[in-house]
Amino acid sequence: MQVTNKTDYQINKMTFNANEQTVISVNPDSKSEEFIISIKSAFFSLSEPFLGVRINEYSDTSTTYENKFGQVISIEKLNKKDINNVSIELKPNPLNKEYPFLIFLDN
Repeated sequence: MQVTNKTDYQINKMTFNANEQTVISVNPDSKSEEFIISIKSAFFSLSEPFLGVRINEYSDTSTTYENKFGQVISIEKLNKKDINNVSIELKPNPLNKEYPFLIFLDN
């Protein structure tokens, strides 16, 4: 997996909750190094398995922010042969000002 940060924020701590929690960081307007997520058990909702994704901490040039919100990605949409790219963008008009991000699978 690889994460593309398309924002001006530094992603200090981003977690992926699968069997083991994977933690990465990503610079503004850049890509993370490739990493592997091992999924042996997953979060199920209405019989579909999900991978939990959360930006726990991010910062701009002057302030560090903590976040309690996350998103899920359907495990069934993950490509099992190639690298999956997860993109981070800013929401155009976020309803929740404390969580300005869109996180999506960009395969």
